[in-house]
Amino acid sequence: TFDLIAEEHRDDWLKHHDRVCSGERLGWEFDIISLDGTRRHMETHAVPIELDDGRIGQLALTRDVSARKATENSLQTLNNELEQRVQERTAQLRNTLQRLQDTESNLALLIDRVSDYAIYRLDRDGNVQSWNSGAERIKGYNAEEIIGKNFSTFYTAEDLANGRPQFALKSARKDGRFESEGWRVRKDGTRFFASVVVDAICDAGEFVGFAKITRD
Repeated sequence: TFDLIAEEHRDDWLKHHDRVCSGERLGWEFDIISLDGTRRHMETHAVPIELDDGRIGQLALTRDVSARKATENSLQTLNNELEQRVQERTAQLRNTLQRLQDTESNLALLIDRVSDYAIYRLDRDGNVQSWNSGAERIKGYNAEEIIGKNFSTFYTAEDLANGRPQFALKSARKDGRFESEGWRVRKDGTRFFASVVVDAICDAGEFVGFAKITRD
């Protein structure tokens, strides 16, 4: 009965009911509270029907989707927690890099020791100029194998055909930064899903290349 609908959902339920009785087909979700106090999440789909007295009512199919809703909520919570941890880890890394940028030797040493991020530099045309241990671990190439080659080496055939490498550099050059996610290819041909940041680098106001960070 209507009294079982959670109080905070009653107004919306009535609005949907009125729309159905005006001729619309609708689906919506709401909570009910059973007589023993248990809250359940319901999903209903309703269509208008003509009653015996000529008025318009509704024919509704309603089912309990509490388990699905609980799973969605758990996944959303987990996703939020993971995203927060990623943001915190990325912020820590960026702050560390910022503090050490005035000391070239210390910065180079720090970058090389970061093993969970591929951090490397590209020239103006996208050719690899530096290579850290994280890049070697994630992508499978050592420095001798990859320095001098174009970073498009890591893109899938589909992305190469669509011009994604060129788009990334063009966007970073224009906006100062380009961020994306997508599939990349290791030396052995296997694919991994990557989060990528490309920053344009300027020296005394002159554009000189790009800094690239990739996370598996």
